[in-house]
Amino acid sequence: MKKYEFIDHTADIALKVYGAKLDELFVNAFYGFREAVAEYSGEPECKRVTFVIDEDRADFLLVEFLSQINFQMLTEKIIPYELNSLKLYVENDKINLICEVDFAQYDEANISILEEIKAVTYHDLEIKQTETGFESVIVLDI
Repeated sequence: MKKYEFIDHTADIALKVYGAKLDELFVNAFYGFREAVAEYSGEPECKRVTFVIDEDRADFLLVEFLSQINFQMLTEKIIPYELNSLKLYVENDKINLICEVDFAQYDEANISILEEIKAVTYHDLEIKQTETGFESVIVLDI
């Protein structure tokens, strides 16, 4: 099964993400987002950040998850590098995410910034269940 692919979108970046299970879809969305924003040429020095997020719906959680990663890039000037752990669970009628992400300190010798993402959008947002798992299209406003 494909993990993700970039699809044509006018003026923005669109990413179609797949996963046999919902948590795999989130993992693949992380790596697709990472590929859209940066290219690494070496092993960077990293800082680990923990995220704890809850939402009413899985698709909203996916946007919030990627938005939090983008927020770190914009405010802390750190670049997503590795997703160490990710867990999804339901509690109190909400879907919850807890994960740990390694972010690289920006170093122009080892990291090329490909795009600066203004926002992770809700445009055409939907997580679809298919015969092989889940898929979603994520639009990144650049």
